[in-house]
Parts: sequence; C-alpha cells; structure tokens
Amino acid sequence: MSITLRKIMKRSLYTIEGAAVYCMYTLLLILPVDTASYICGLIMRKIGPLFKANKIAKKNIAMCFPNLTQESISQIISDMWDNLGRNIGELPYSSRLSKSSFKKRIKCQKGFDTLPSNSILLSGHYGNFELIPSIADCVGYKLHLVYRPINNPIVDHLMLKMRAKRAVNMIPKGVAGVKQIVDGINANEALGMLIDQKMNQGEDLKFFGLNAKTTTLPAKLAIKYNLPVYMIRLERTTGAYFNLRFERVHYTSDDTANTLMQHINDVLEKWIRNKPSQWFWVHKRWG
Repeated sequence: MSITLRKIMKRSLYTIEGAAVYCMYTLLLILPVDTASYICGLIMRKIGPLFKANKIAKKNIAMCFPNLTQESISQIISDMWDNLGRNIGELPYSSRLSKSSFKKRIKCQKGFDTLPSNSILLSGHYGNFELIPSIADCVGYKLHLVYRPINNPIVDHLMLKMRAKRAVNMIPKGVAGVKQIVDGINANEALGMLIDQKMNQGEDLKFFGLNAKTTTLPAKLAIKYNLPVYMIRLERTTGAYFNLRFERVHYTSDDTANTLMQHINDVLEKWIRNKPSQWFWVHKRWG
C-alpha cells in the first residue's frame, strides 16, 4: 500500500470517527447530565469487556493485587468501565455547568481558592479527572494544563474547544510547550499535569512495587522554582457526584527529582489501593 493511500485512509477514518464523536456530543447535551452519565456508564459496562484493553486491565490488576480472586478482578473492571462511561457522558457538561451546579455535586474539605496560585497540581486518570479544570475555573483559579494531543485532530479540536470555554490554557507536551510552562510559572499561575502514563524517556520508579517509567518534569520544576506540590483527585461517590480532595506532597532540600516523584507515585498508589475501580487500568503503565 502506498504512503499516499495510507494517508487518505487515515484521514477518512479520522473524519468518520470525528463525525461520530461530534454527533454523540450533541446528543448527550440533549439529556440531563445525570441521565447522560448513567446511560454512558451502562453502555461501557456492556461493551468495555469486548475491547482488547480489557485484557490489559485484567493483567495489570492481577499483577498489582495478586491475592484478589478472579471474581473481584472482574468486578473492579466492570466498575472501571462504568466510571469511564460516566466520564464520557459528563464531559460535554464540563464547560456548561454553573458554579452553583458544581457546588451541589462536589463536596470538598477545601477548594481551589485555598491553594497558592503558583502551585503544581498533579493527578492521574482517576475518578473524573476531566472536570478538575472546570472546577478551578469556577473559582477563578488560573490553570495551565499540560496535555497530550489526541491523535485524531478533529476530536482534539472538539476537546480544546470545550476547554476553551473555561479559563484553562492547554499546553502540548514536548519541547514546544516548555516555554509556555515557564511563562505560566513566571506569571505566578498554577500548572496541572497527569502523571500516571508510561513515559519512555522517564525514570524507573516504583509503582505498586514494580518499575514504571515515570516523568520527572513536575518534580524538576517544583525543585527549581521552589513551588508547592499538591496531588488532587475528584473521586466519584455515586452517580454524577464527587468528593474533591487535595494532598500536599512535602519535600526538602535533600530531595531530588526522582525522590520527589517517588513520593508522588506513592500518593497515587494509595488512592488506587483504596478505590481501585476509579483508576483507568488499561494503560500499559509497566511496559
């Protein structure tokens, strides 16, 4: 197959996929958020086990929780797909819910308005991580979010369009985004990142007692600019309702980027051990 033909087929696939996502996005907005959340959760419970990724999830959970029965593993995976489906159903509302609506749905011991403006905020694919930037925007907390662009440019455009409705500056991963990251820090504004995916050029740090290639960028920035580091999670309680939690990751002048990132990995692991179904187990985190 020629390179030109491959490009045409790839573009055609992206167009079909993009059109389907846009249609789904429009249909979901017709429904109340609770209904959209429930229906998408139910659908993903049914179809998630049919994906190849389901086998990856089983392998990862068995590796991290070797004493669990197959029945328990299956239940975690089923609940994981439900959570993912609900995230999809709730996503179109991330830029549409009012501040009062967020307050009704989210319990928090403390909010973004209690955090230093120049913090580094870290999380993982846990609970509904997609709503975190919208919650920050509701209280006027300026956030620069480092992200990996979606392969499909049409879907990526839709995601950026939704987030643009909130005061969140999206920074692409890689060399191109470094200047924006530094500019945000110099402006005394917060930087947000997800840190739980495999980084091929990362360091071998422990995660569930196993070596996992881990980015050290946030730790390097924190140490270099003397910034406070917080782990943040939006944990689903029931339906489209959540608990918002912050956890300060303390470090000293003796810490290196590796030791600080190990502390951060340990916090995320603690969350997952407590509520394993809230994490997205399908990533090839350990290679």
